[in-house]
Amino acid sequence: MTGLLNYEKLKSFLKRLTYAFDVSTDGVHIGAIIYSDHARVEIKLGDQNYASGLRAALGDNPYLGKIARIDRALRAASDRFFAAGNGVRHGARKVVVLFTSGHQTRTFDSLPLRFAAAPLRKKKVRTFVAAIGALAHLKGRLREVVESNDDILSVSSFNLLSEVSVNLVAKICGNDTSLL
Repeated sequence: MTGLLNYEKLKSFLKRLTYAFDVSTDGVHIGAIIYSDHARVEIKLGDQNYASGLRAALGDNPYLGKIARIDRALRAASDRFFAAGNGVRHGARKVVVLFTSGHQTRTFDSLPLRFAAAPLRKKKVRTFVAAIGALAHLKGRLREVVESNDDILSVSSFNLLSEVSVNLVAKICGNDTSLL
């Protein structure tokens, strides 16, 4: 039950976070991929052109389980989010925020995170990680996903996600403070 409860806290946080952006046809486009043993695109970029619709769609995302195939989430972002014809706008800033409360689940076919993140880098997608929980021993692995250590934001529990919201929004917006 803890996994489902934490997932609901994450969804609530994400819905509140949408208030920080100008979600519109010509403004910010936000999508969502949920992942467990597989990754699913739940909201494509540009599917929701209004913040209220985006918040409702975020609330509908189902809990998939405790397995953490981060590699599959990153590949889904590269292959399905940031592919031609899937809502990517030319010249728009491309950002992925990976929320994780655990390490990558190792299986016979799991990719090391540096290889899973490489296609996003090639497409000039900036990746940030919101690490939730006691992940100090995993920062080295999560570092393989981002450009610098500063791109990893950590909180000790799902209850404290709001502590990273201002910093996360600033990182997502980059130099474009008009989005704040």
